[in-house]
Amino acid sequence: MVGTDPNTDVAVIKIDARGLPTVAFGNSDSTRVGEWALAIGNPLGEAFAFTVTAGIVSAKGRLLAGLQQTRYAIQDFIQTDAAINPGNSGGPLVNIRGQVIGINSAIASETGFYAGYGFAIPINLARTVMDQLVKSGHVERAVMGIAIRDANQDDADAVGLKQITGVVVNSYTNDDSPAKKAGIQPGDVIVALDGEPVENTPQLQQKVAFKKPGETVEVTLLRQGGEKKTVTVRLVRAPSGAGHLGRAPHAGGCARCAAPPGGAARRRAPGDRRIARRSRVPAAVLLGRRGARHHRRRERPAGPHARRVPRGAA
Repeated sequence: MVGTDPNTDVAVIKIDARGLPTVAFGNSDSTRVGEWALAIGNPLGEAFAFTVTAGIVSAKGRLLAGLQQTRYAIQDFIQTDAAINPGNSGGPLVNIRGQVIGINSAIASETGFYAGYGFAIPINLARTVMDQLVKSGHVERAVMGIAIRDANQDDADAVGLKQITGVVVNSYTNDDSPAKKAGIQPGDVIVALDGEPVENTPQLQQKVAFKKPGETVEVTLLRQGGEKKTVTVRLVRAPSGAGHLGRAPHAGGCARCAAPPGGAARRRAPGDRRIARRSRVPAAVLLGRRGARHHRRRERPAGPHARRVPRGAA
């Protein structure tokens, strides 16, 4: 094991072997909704090993309610209707050119089995994490020290936006927040970072997290009444062992706590009969002598409603 990153659910494993088959990486950022996608894996156990299912990219930038998460967890899932079941997780989601655009990771289902909604970790995010793990064995993140959520219609109206976009500052993560020192206020809507548009929570998290502590960023924001400001924020290192947030708030319940084939169900929280479930083993990229390939792990059912979670930090 080279290293793991609980905030993205990605790990890197090194295999001392020759002649291993490899796959080509695609560009998940340029992947478009409506494009064809193939999911590869071992659904429902070894009896269905090396299964390939087809579908399309249904959506991008999904955050899933009900998954266990840390304060600085980054969820930016690619949604697909290619059939994904327990046993698929860790396998590749590929485009029609056979290039990996994601690592299959979760489903939204009432039963714990395929119901039309599968989710993959974008390969660009996984590669960024992989590069840091290979280089140092851990992932170092920078933060601004704010709790954030996606903007809604009320937020857009309050600051004069013509469409729903941007990220709302809910609060500061602590009294020493760099954002607080720079003059960012709760209720501000962040619309750009270093001149590049910010549309949603995972986008802002990634733009900030993979910079270096000590670097500065130019944050463009809107305030009530339509006032537009650009402030300079000096980033700091994310606290080690950032606080665990548990399950994010959600509506409509979550997936049943169903065990994958050959595995035991995790213990349910007291009084919670229907909860989301995360695998104990992260998605992994394997490093052999010829490069990177993917490792299968068991699928984790998520809540039945794939929607944006109104919690996060950057």
